[in-house]
Amino acid sequence: MVEVDPDKRLTLEEIHHHPWVIMDCPGLELEMPVVQVVQTSIIPSVEDLDPDVLSTMNSLQCFKDKDKLIEELLSIKHNTEKVVYFLLLDRKLRNPSTEDELDVRHRSESADPPRKRIDAVQLNGQPG
Repeated sequence: MVEVDPDKRLTLEEIHHHPWVIMDCPGLELEMPVVQVVQTSIIPSVEDLDPDVLSTMNSLQCFKDKDKLIEELLSIKHNTEKVVYFLLLDRKLRNPSTEDELDVRHRSESADPPRKRIDAVQLNGQPG
């Protein structure tokens, strides 16, 4: 496994099946790296990016540079940005928001903003 010559070095798949790795667990199946498991595709243009997913990614510390993020997402290469994007997109599609759009719009347009709730103090079940 520790081979200086890259041509002679074992692949990750070969290491996973090496007797030293599976010593006491012959039926052991090791997980492949996420980058190899997550299916990504080519995103044709910025308009094809999901704005919610893009916004979520951009809010993460590692994807602060929005222009670089978009450039990587539009790249034809399979990369970390695409893996994260498609994982978040898959999650969004499997678990859509349950809020009603009209309710959200109504709350945001309200002229009467929410107020701090003030409860009366009760002692022994009696109003104070």
